[in-house]
Amino acid sequence: MVQNADLHLFGVDYLAQSRGFDEEVEAHLSKHDVANDQKYRYEFMKIRQQLRRFDFLRHVADMDSLIYAQFISQEIGMGVFAHKQMPKSTVVGLYSGYIRKGADDTAYAWAYPHKDRSLSLDGRHAGNLLRFVNDYPPYNCQAFTLPLNGRWQIVYITTKFIHQGEQLSISYGSHYWTKRS
Repeated sequence: MVQNADLHLFGVDYLAQSRGFDEEVEAHLSKHDVANDQKYRYEFMKIRQQLRRFDFLRHVADMDSLIYAQFISQEIGMGVFAHKQMPKSTVVGLYSGYIRKGADDTAYAWAYPHKDRSLSLDGRHAGNLLRFVNDYPPYNCQAFTLPLNGRWQIVYITTKFIHQGEQLSISYGSHYWTKRS
């Protein structure tokens, strides 16, 4: 079983929360007030009631007690599995990585919601265990974009009851598969 502390074995620096890749990106991000971004406000409103049911930050900090990564096969690589049962609407954690301009390889990157659309949240070289969650239907998690600590964060939340030992899965979206073909 692989935990966040073991990510260095894969050449990955552990990041609890995302950060800018360099000073230029950090300066760019600091000028953007996510509280005034209307585009993603609707998504936040949709799940605000779910987030009130539990201490959001405690669950984010507790990721290692919820999940672990494990090798599946040469073809698939790693996957993420539940340490224990998780009810529907459980916050699994924040997808973390470097926020950077573009991404040459999108294998571990999400589009970062920003007005100029040139940024991505890339977990290839730094991040956490959520980088190993596979696109494997039927999906049992969903990614939501939420404002937290002045930045947009991508949070994984369960969409159904997950049994101990069950693999977590999420849709990467059609754009991901189009870019990889």
